[in-house]
Amino acid sequence: MKKIIAFIVVFFIAGGCSLSLSNLKSDVQIDLTTLSSTMVYSEVSQMVMQPEEYIGKTVRMKGIIVHFKDDESKQEYVSCLIMDALKCCQQGIQFNLTKEISLPRDGTEITIKGTYDFKPRDYGHPAKLNNAIIEKIG
Repeated sequence: MKKIIAFIVVFFIAGGCSLSLSNLKSDVQIDLTTLSSTMVYSEVSQMVMQPEEYIGKTVRMKGIIVHFKDDESKQEYVSCLIMDALKCCQQGIQFNLTKEISLPRDGTEITIKGTYDFKPRDYGHPAKLNNAIIEKIG
């Protein structure tokens, strides 16, 4: 009898915990910061290869900030660069911040959140995070 009662108590405690965890609301729909480096690189590649599944979703990602300038138009762009597990391949997603701030130098690790967009005819990276905010630097 004690085993049955213990089982029921554990069942309700575990069930209650999982129920409360599943009810937590996240401010992002795709959180790349929780994935391994191999999975992040794969997911970002998928975001570029099949963008229609991601457009309009809120994405959080961690990577290295990279600034680049178009010599012809003199326009500056900023991207979050994600490396694969071996750091031999990379994917970048350009971002546009909601407000102008002083950005860290190239190579600084950042965590950024924004709304995913993809425009294949845009110069630079066709994948972008619009209305982005930098959540963490370093």
